Amino acid sequence: MRLLVLLAAAAVCVSGQQRYDYKPPCSYLPPPPTEPVCTKQCPSNSRCEIQQVCVPLENCSTKKCKVNEYCKDEPQGPVCYPKETCANKRIPCRVGLEICRDTASGPICEPLQREKETCANKKVPCRSNERCEDRSTGPVCVPIGTKQKETCANKRVPCRTGTICEDRSSGPVCVPVPETCATKRTPCRTGYKCEDRSSGPTCVRIPETCANKRRPCRANEKCEDRPTGPVCVPDRKTCADIKCSAGEICNDLPDGPDCVPDVPSCEGFFCRRGTNCYIRNGSPTCLPNTCEVRECRRGLSCIDTPSGALCRRGTPSRSCEGKYCPDGSKCDESGPEGAHCVKI
Repeated sequence: MRLLVLLAAAAVCVSGQQRYDYKPPCSYLPPPPTEPVCTKQCPSNSRCEIQQVCVPLENCSTKKCKVNEYCKDEPQGPVCYPKETCANKRIPCRVGLEICRDTASGPICEPLQREKETCANKKVPCRSNERCEDRSTGPVCVPIGTKQKETCANKRVPCRTGTICEDRSSGPVCVPVPETCATKRTPCRTGYKCEDRSSGPTCVRIPETCANKRRPCRANEKCEDRPTGPVCVPDRKTCADIKCSAGEICNDLPDGPDCVPDVPSCEGFFCRRGTNCYIRNGSPTCLPNTCEVRECRRGLSCIDTPSGALCRRGTPSRSCEGKYCPDGSKCDESGPEGAHCVKI
């Protein structure tokens, strides 16, 4: 009997079973814990989290790379790569011909600016019986004893104060310092200003405006700046300049504003050309003579014309073709009223 127990203890458990405390019988293993699965359908630019919520996918517009890195959207997400510089340039510049320069868009190869050759850095020295002379074409070896050409750089007699040196074919010449408005000896007269021109400093008249008008306007006039200059015009008051008593309203008459009785009537109320009198809020007022403000009697339709709004019998046109509209408005065919003028 003891032998059977030992044999049973030595038996091997099948897959998915195990023996606890090394004693029979074999028991099945508990199923492994399952991870929660996200089943929510998310847009292509987001992913599903375990909490069943959609979170936006990270991309280069939201990812922050280091100063010396740039971002690139890869299938697995945004990745920061080192920026290419002159230090890690894949295609090096040509040695002795180009030099690398770092720019905002990356490293670029520029032609190598060779140092201008002079007598000081001349590669091939002159012979013992020659001396070096710097010229416009470069350093030149000339026999010793040849007179060196005089220039402003080696002029023996310097120019006097108020003059400057100019190299000419005949040699260096001292010429007067060009006069400018800053060094002009004679100032411009009142009403003029100095302008530097190719011929030298020139005094030109200051454009006259109301601010610097030489002849002021009279007491009953005011100044107006126009393209042709300042102009004195009658200083006419308007209704904005006076205040009327209670029960009165201002009427802008031809000879100036005046206070008239505030009654709901247009009789005797003056309106300027291009406007008509209308009763608004129980008071007469002048409004532009357009269909926007004019009201026609029943059976009549309003038509805008160059001479003003007119009331006419007939059906309004549905088309804007040939229709007149006042300044600041345009024709509109939409709506039940047909073609009509609306403000721009």
